[in-house]
Amino acid sequence: MSALRENAEDLRASVEALLENQAAYYKLWSFKVGMKSLTLLIQLTLFTLFGLMALLFLSTAAAFALGDALGSATKGFLLIGGFYAVLLIAVYLLRDQINRPILRRFSDIFFAEGP
Repeated sequence: MSALRENAEDLRASVEALLENQAAYYKLWSFKVGMKSLTLLIQLTLFTLFGLMALLFLSTAAAFALGDALGSATKGFLLIGGFYAVLLIAVYLLRDQINRPILRRFSDIFFAEGP
């Protein structure tokens, strides 16, 4: 009977150790996934910020250049604005093709590296 009790105690200790190790593993895994997602988000934010700044200055320069060529700065800015409106419509119409790769990338990060 004491052997059975010792085995039960060993089993309980082994199960407790297993649960503690699994909790630590999942904690580290969630930290890894969280950090990878956060760094991706920070990179995306920085690229977007600097890209938009460059686009703003390049668009302004293009609008003034077109304005000089057309004889009116207003016409240059209207052409550049129209170009961006067409681009906006195209992106809106292609939004499903844009969203799929983004969802796949984040799914790969979150689910493929799991336990």
